[in-house]
Amino acid sequence: MQERTPVPPLVALADGRHVMSLRLLPENDWEWNAAVDFAIGAPKADEMARFVTQLFTLGEGKSDRELKAMVARDLPNAGNAAGRLWDLDSLRALPLADGSSAMLLSTSLHPERLSAIAPAYSVFVRRYLLSASWRIALRDKKGATWLFIDSKNGIMQTRWRVHRGELLPFEGAARAMPDDLELEIETKAKVGMFNVGLSQLVADFTIVRTATERAWNLHFTRPPRWHLPFGVARLMNASLKRPFEGEGSTFRIGFRDHEGGPTTISRATRGFVRESAIVRWMGGLSGTVGGDFAGASEQEEARFLHDLFGSLTKDAAAAYARGS
Repeated sequence: MQERTPVPPLVALADGRHVMSLRLLPENDWEWNAAVDFAIGAPKADEMARFVTQLFTLGEGKSDRELKAMVARDLPNAGNAAGRLWDLDSLRALPLADGSSAMLLSTSLHPERLSAIAPAYSVFVRRYLLSASWRIALRDKKGATWLFIDSKNGIMQTRWRVHRGELLPFEGAARAMPDDLELEIETKAKVGMFNVGLSQLVADFTIVRTATERAWNLHFTRPPRWHLPFGVARLMNASLKRPFEGEGSTFRIGFRDHEGGPTTISRATRGFVRESAIVRWMGGLSGTVGGDFAGASEQEEARFLHDLFGSLTKDAAAAYARGS
């Protein structure tokens, strides 16, 4: 695929750009690249990265009552908008003997609340998201865990540990998070009549810090354990290994400064696929999900997100006005 017209620069807040390319390689392999940028305004990349870290540390040293009061005070509009789909079931900071805090955030999905205002999106969330399960663990090369997320039956729990505004490993003495870690992913879902998923998917996780960028880069070079209908994995052996061979596949997301233009939140994906009949069968499963999402469901999700982020903007402006 060739680009036929110049890609316009991002100028205004919320401007977006999505560039995709597909290249045929030898042995019927394909290289797929995608880059997505959204303009987020004047804050610099390093400021946005610090903001993300602060989101994990704001609750340090606070009681359950103080945390609930903080959320009610600082996010009244966003809380109401998000409450159409999610409940904040628990936000706790458990004090530990060394002065650090073990943090727990628990949320739950309630798609039935959307049925009156977004019926198609409500069905999609119930069919695909409510029934899916997944786990993510962020560990360093010594095996220490820094972040753990578990989601099943619509209930998601996130755990981490903080002290004096810094993330810490779950156990042991306080130390700075290294820039090179490992991210392990496990996920299962039901698509049509098939149960599909994977486990032991491990990526090299690198924190990127440059003069103009703060990002998180995932590099996949090790095949996971696949959970597919009987016989499919054996037929797809070569195709399933291809994304992890050679250069491997990458996913990168973060913030980037642009001279003379707004800062962007950017993500880039690079992957390799080996064409086969079975791969096309898997593509058909993905197409089933995409087909159910396209149209009314996608439009309703866009309206829901518009209301949610608009509410966050109001809350942020109010917090800024009172000096929070």
